[in-house]
Amino acid sequence: QELEGHTGHIWAIGIDPAGTLVATASDDKHVHLWRLSNRQIIGVFKHSSWLNTITFSGDGKHILSGGGDNKISEWEVPHA
Repeated sequence: QELEGHTGHIWAIGIDPAGTLVATASDDKHVHLWRLSNRQIIGVFKHSSWLNTITFSGDGKHILSGGGDNKISEWEVPHA
């Protein structure tokens, strides 16, 4: 089943340690956070440039993304 929401190419995905969430990094400058059980977007985070890497912290409470601006951004995973 497909997850839709980005307007640009998706260059990276990350799955949280619990295996319940997936984060996507795109050249549309956004990180999307999805709940796998119902395929719903539970968060969208705006980065300052295109993105090409993403990961979850070891405890699953944060998402880290990086891309064309040579910065790493950290986002808190919402409680949803």
